[in-house]
Amino acid sequence: MSERWRFEGIRLPEGEADALWVGDGTLSRSAVDGTEPLPGRFVLPGLVDAHAHPTIDTAGRGARWGSEMLVETNLEENAFAGELLIREIGAVGERWSLEGAGERLPRMQRAGRFMAPAGGYFDWLGTFTEPDEAREEVVRQVAAGATWVKVVGDWPVEGAFRINYGPEVLRGIVEQAHAGGARVGAHVMSREATALAIDAGVDSLEHAPLLDEDLVRKMAEGGAAWTPTLSAVGPMLEGVEDAGSLAFLARELREAGERFPTVLRTARSLGVPVLAGTDVLPPGSMATEIASLHRWGLSPTEALEATTTVARAYLGEPALDTGARADLVTYDADPREDPEVLRTPAAVVLGGHRIR
Repeated sequence: MSERWRFEGIRLPEGEADALWVGDGTLSRSAVDGTEPLPGRFVLPGLVDAHAHPTIDTAGRGARWGSEMLVETNLEENAFAGELLIREIGAVGERWSLEGAGERLPRMQRAGRFMAPAGGYFDWLGTFTEPDEAREEVVRQVAAGATWVKVVGDWPVEGAFRINYGPEVLRGIVEQAHAGGARVGAHVMSREATALAIDAGVDSLEHAPLLDEDLVRKMAEGGAAWTPTLSAVGPMLEGVEDAGSLAFLARELREAGERFPTVLRTARSLGVPVLAGTDVLPPGSMATEIASLHRWGLSPTEALEATTTVARAYLGEPALDTGARADLVTYDADPREDPEVLRTPAAVVLGGHRIR
């Protein structure tokens, strides 16, 4: 027998009074018989982490990277925190399946392994894609079920950024991915790599701390999204002294930090989908990223949209729509007033099943 629930309160991020019923795993705005009330006064569609790496041990458990056990543990923690749609954007290994666990794990959009040439990303990844292998690798990943291809556009090498793939190769990667029904997310840090990725027609920029208003306008024209991952990039924009391999870029990053709020707001005003992604933070850390998005220029409502309605629309998934899969999270307090509220849902409903 399916679970039946009802919610009456404030729907976010819109801030409107609403009543929702859950029956047979879907949402309705018509009364469903035999329901039980969900706790909480505010409701959001299941949160989206648009830049996550469930194959990586971001929580420091000592688990083997890429293992099915690690992936399952990470996704369970995402689900318990109300993060019910995960875009995996770069994997270590590709053989995990977690068949039969769908009722308790978030929905996924998956990428294959990181695409970078030797010397163009972390050495421990072990498997690299040289420029003349790029198209073939995209074909392989899409055939294995990837709906996203993660390309590493640049990497710091000996005090400068190395451009991993030239414009023709990047365009080939995008063309091949699109031909297979997949999309391309590009890790970029330098302005040059950012411009190359936009010109190549990638579907989303990941990080991109040196975006400026001119590049944002080009993004808007091409329809690309932006996942700033400010939880990871923000400290660099604030001019931290220990910049590691990016120390050579410290002044440029500080200058970027001064204009970043304007760039972020310009992106929103031009219709660029700004997505929330936690990157290297442990599962359940969306509150940190939402607080960062607000601190760097988005309104509280816009920051919530980055993990809910805007992210879901860009990824082709419904929000709290009538007839949609019942993925929702309720809260006792308003996360627009304090993002920390996101850490303590009153209830989490995944596919119609209450898991918290």
